This record gives sequence, structure tokens and C-alpha cells, in this order.
Amino acid sequence: MPVLQGWTPAEYVTCAEWLPLFDWPELIGIGSVCRRQVHGGAGILAILEAVDAILPKHVRVHLFGVKSTVFDLIAHHPRVASVDSMAWDVQARAERRTGRNMDFRIGHLAILHFSAVALAAILPRGWIEACCPPRHTRTGRSSPCLHLRDP
Repeated sequence: MPVLQGWTPAEYVTCAEWLPLFDWPELIGIGSVCRRQVHGGAGILAILEAVDAILPKHVRVHLFGVKSTVFDLIAHHPRVASVDSMAWDVQARAERRTGRNMDFRIGHLAILHFSAVALAAILPRGWIEACCPPRHTRTGRSSPCLHLRDP
């Protein structure tokens, strides 16, 4: 999967223009959105707006490193197919610097999961499966990205 990299929206656009693609695939990545603000000149929404203006209509995006607090703000964006996040683990590590066992970390992951389930409840049925199948077609392994499922 091609992945656009940059810091400013203009850098993501430049990266897209430099990609040596004959045809655009249905899914590309947008990297390095962890530690980003949502709003502002270099925010996630500004990046989405910039790449939306230049990508062919059929291209959807996977966002790498999205904060869980951003999910509801991007859920209805027509380009966003999937996201991944380690925000749950960062929060777990910050909350308990030592003595983190798997039960503790899994509890934080469950919070993220139930947030995703709640978000999926407001999306149109079939929307997620249509844009991001749950298993990699070649390897048969589960995707590491967060797929928001229909309830």
C-alpha cells in the first residue's frame, strides 16, 4: 500500500504527486498522524482536506496512528476507510508507569474497542466491510488496523 508522508498538508500533497503510480489503488495510507492536533494548519482535518482535493474519487485512506479521541470526528469522512491506534496503550502506560500486566492493558484496549463499536453503530450498514475487508486476501491473517464493524 502506498503511504503518503509529510508534516504539513502541502507536504502530503507533494508526496502524492511524486508517487510513481500508473493507476491509484483503492486504498492508500496517510502516515505520521500520531501526536497531531485535529484542527489547525497541520491538523488531521487539514491533511484530509488537502489530499481529498487531489486524490482520484475512488481512493480511500487508512490513517496511521490516530488518537482515539479523533475517531468520531473522522468517522463520516468519505475518504477514511480505516485507522490504527496505539493511544489505548499510551494511556495505559501513562496511568501506571510500573506493574502493568496484560489484564490492565487489555482493559484499556477494551475501552477503545467499545468506542469503536459505538462509532460503528452510527455508520451505514456494510460501510466498513465494503471498504476494508477484515482479513488480508493473500495471507489470510487479520489486519492490524482497527476495523469498525457493523453492530
